[in-house]
Amino acid sequence: MIRIPAINYLPFIIFGLVAITAWSQNETTFKHKEIDNFLKLPSTIPLGTPPSLDFDNQLNLVILQRKSAKSVISPGGLVQNDLVLILDPSNYNLIESWGKNTFKKPHGIHIDDMNNIWITDTELQQVFKFSHEGKLLMKLGIKNIPGNDSLHFDQPTDVTVGKDGSFYVTDGYGNDRVVKFSASGKYLFEWGSKGNAPRQFNLPHAIDIDLDGNLYVADRENNRIQMFDSNGNFIRLWTDESFGAIQSLRIDKKNNILYAVDYKIKKDGDPLGSDIIIVNIKSGKFQKIEDSNKIPVRRYHDIGFDTSRNLYTADILLNKIHKFNLKR
Repeated sequence: MIRIPAINYLPFIIFGLVAITAWSQNETTFKHKEIDNFLKLPSTIPLGTPPSLDFDNQLNLVILQRKSAKSVISPGGLVQNDLVLILDPSNYNLIESWGKNTFKKPHGIHIDDMNNIWITDTELQQVFKFSHEGKLLMKLGIKNIPGNDSLHFDQPTDVTVGKDGSFYVTDGYGNDRVVKFSASGKYLFEWGSKGNAPRQFNLPHAIDIDLDGNLYVADRENNRIQMFDSNGNFIRLWTDESFGAIQSLRIDKKNNILYAVDYKIKKDGDPLGSDIIIVNIKSGKFQKIEDSNKIPVRRYHDIGFDTSRNLYTADILLNKIHKFNLKR
């Protein structure tokens, strides 16, 4: 097992642990409008719990779902229904679906620059790479067996892919680490352990990469976002007392904007709801779209965006995809 060596955190702590400040008045303020009832799924494919979504190279909306009430489960626990849904962005009609008899509990989806589709499964303990049409291209992890070495995962949550094809996995619920692999799937190195210091995690739940190869990790139960270079060196973190558990994030690479979603619970344990967080990466300022006061309560598990400045959230409480038109 190769781990990145420890480094002196003092200068990073001084810089990085300062909470980011709210969006200033001279910065662009985003307004949002929700678009209701936009999905056009056929009645034969009811939407199950949607943990994740992304957009392919044709800007088709790709939804990853889990089993629904009508799903058939194999004796081995695999869902015998298509769990990857590809929708036309012009009308949100279903173009294609696949993935039956492949997954138990899929968690995260990422579409790389070559239009390959990456999926993590927290019950199978595996990471998959598929062609856009659903052909299996790569599989990592030992099926149904958790572990913390170079061959095993313990409930992996998400994947992101760099320009050179190397990729990073947030190995999230069990191991609190990020693992880097070569384009061919060779284990390279890892970093992270349970805790709240820089380079530590309390459930790394999602990951994305910018044009410079810097990584952004949703450190869920620490209510923060950490930023690293491609070698796992800590750069900075963002946190604020208003943040709930950070569920997911996506980078708008062209505009240096980070979109994230959180989830809050009340002191008695009841759900409070989710917010959308918009961060200007250069300035560090953030704006929150306050959706946690919505009734019924929502739980956003993932967020995505298209080139028309529409935001999409995957709600695992209402089993719904929400669409918001975002305007400056």
